[in-house]
Amino acid sequence: MIALFGGTFDPVHVGHVAAAQAALRLLRVAEVSFIVAAQPYHKMSDGQQVTTAEHRLAMVQRACSGHSRLLADGSELNRTGASYTVELLERRRAEDPRERRVWIIGSDAFADVLNWYRWRDVFALTNFLVFERQGFTSGYSKALEQWIAPRVCQRVDGRKHGQVMLSREQLPEVSSTALRRRLAAGEPCEHLLPCGVYTYIKKHNLYTGRPVAP
Repeated sequence: MIALFGGTFDPVHVGHVAAAQAALRLLRVAEVSFIVAAQPYHKMSDGQQVTTAEHRLAMVQRACSGHSRLLADGSELNRTGASYTVELLERRRAEDPRERRVWIIGSDAFADVLNWYRWRDVFALTNFLVFERQGFTSGYSKALEQWIAPRVCQRVDGRKHGQVMLSREQLPEVSSTALRRRLAAGEPCEHLLPCGVYTYIKKHNLYTGRPVAP
């Protein structure tokens, strides 16, 4: 069984690394793979400006450096068009039909999972480890609660897919959106970024003067 951590990582921060390290412990997997989305469809549809995939991958590579069980995966960068989770999972299944997967995600993002492209197929192709985000109080829709009720588990069974493991692990309270605002405003935030990421951002003048959506 392998843990997959997909996302935009714009930028990757200490909360992402802490979630990956918690996943190693909770899932008892050998490694966590950070899969950098090339063109995340939900952000494209909202018209959000996203840092180039090459820069985001480089930042993730620096975040994983020094952690032998955290891997930076740039395989999605060679694809054109929007990035859909279900298509990524189907490609992995085609490459290795025996692979069993767990998708790492925050509760705020998981709350929207029933709106994902071909979401039923997503559940057929992976399990989920959901970390409750601090400050997330809106909860899940009734439809999502009903869907996951029979699928919630205390520990993921690596022989099948469709399970949902909920975790209240205490993770650093930080978001990429808030970091972009702080970086654009020139506010101190080096302590919220993994080693090497802040230096990379400054070297390439990322986020400076860039408008950030509310």
